[in-house]
Amino acid sequence: MDGKRAGLPVVLLLVGFGALIALSQTEAGQVLLGRWSFTKSVEVDRGTYFRLKVKLAYKGEPQDFDIVVGCNVRRTTYKDGSTSSEGGVVPMVYGLKMPDGAGVVVRPPEACRGETTANGKVPPNLMPLVMTFENADEPWFGVGYGTDDAYDSPLSALTFGGATIEAATRADYDAWRQAEAAKNIVKPEMLTFNVGNPFNKRDWYPGRRYFPDTCLRIIRLKLPEVVREIVRPFWPEDHPTYWFGHEAWSKLFNIVSNADGSRDRSDDILFDGHRLLQYYGEGTPQYGVPRRGGGGMILYRGAPGETYPEGTEQSHNNLDDGGQLVLDPRYAPAIRVGYSQTKPENRGFYYCYPLVPNERNLPTSDIHLSPQVVLVNEQPVASYDRAKDGPLVASMTYRFFEQDSYVLLRARLEFLSIFGGL
Repeated sequence: MDGKRAGLPVVLLLVGFGALIALSQTEAGQVLLGRWSFTKSVEVDRGTYFRLKVKLAYKGEPQDFDIVVGCNVRRTTYKDGSTSSEGGVVPMVYGLKMPDGAGVVVRPPEACRGETTANGKVPPNLMPLVMTFENADEPWFGVGYGTDDAYDSPLSALTFGGATIEAATRADYDAWRQAEAAKNIVKPEMLTFNVGNPFNKRDWYPGRRYFPDTCLRIIRLKLPEVVREIVRPFWPEDHPTYWFGHEAWSKLFNIVSNADGSRDRSDDILFDGHRLLQYYGEGTPQYGVPRRGGGGMILYRGAPGETYPEGTEQSHNNLDDGGQLVLDPRYAPAIRVGYSQTKPENRGFYYCYPLVPNERNLPTSDIHLSPQVVLVNEQPVASYDRAKDGPLVASMTYRFFEQDSYVLLRARLEFLSIFGGL
């Protein structure tokens, strides 16, 4: 008798649990239970949305962009077993094919905190990073328009007429994606990482090429007199036009002693009226590119400076006739790491390449120990010392001097995000 009584609560519990499950399968039951059902697919969206409008003309023909961008777009599904996904910025780049087969790609600035032109949180002279590609179907090497100077150049294929940002809704975003997203010339399989699973590295195979993830530039800054006095004693005796000066650079970034005995912090020295960081560290396309005279960017205040494009032979798109990467120093005894031409017509442009070797089976070599050369206007930069200046390929960032009058800074702009989407 006691055993039967002891088993009764268990039976009642099982019956009750079965009834609860049955109730949860009905619409009325889901209402009563607050729709707390693991069999119901739901969507959770905490994203913000905005509309970017960019007025451009390509070779004189209007090619305006109208892009609806989502920040932290999130979709969670419970019933069908699909995984949740969340994109930092979607699309992080958007490109269109031009009538002559070329491509024009815009990197939207991230107005993810409600910044709009109307509320004054977006500067009226906003300028996003824009890139052109000779072949829209093979967008491997890009030319970035990084300052006003690029659009003013006789080499420019583009005219920039301004950019604005408006508030948008999820409905606007969904409608835009249905009608326009497929036109994007940048496809997920072109990226150096897997969208949605960026830490799962891609396999490399002969002929594999990538859409750029980085743009390179040289920033040429005139040295203030107090800095010239510091740099001049390190200028090699034969006075080359361009020279590496690790010791001079290190000295520059120590405390600077003035003639009157006072001392300044070296990071407070102004180059053409701006701190070095405004040229070197704050010009990120995530918020736009700096304009001549100020502005151009959301949140940050960068300085464009005197900027020129830098190329590199270390791009993963440099393949031989068999589609193989040429990385073995035996076949490139004097690898040129970088080259730039500081001609007036080149001012304001960037060269955009994929630089990050993150494939699982990428052929490797002792490339960092091979001879390395940097050319400016076809002249080699002298006095490179790997022990002092570091491996140029590894750092992808270096600096050198022009006589005792200028410093040239190589800067990389990473404009893709592994947490973004297309």
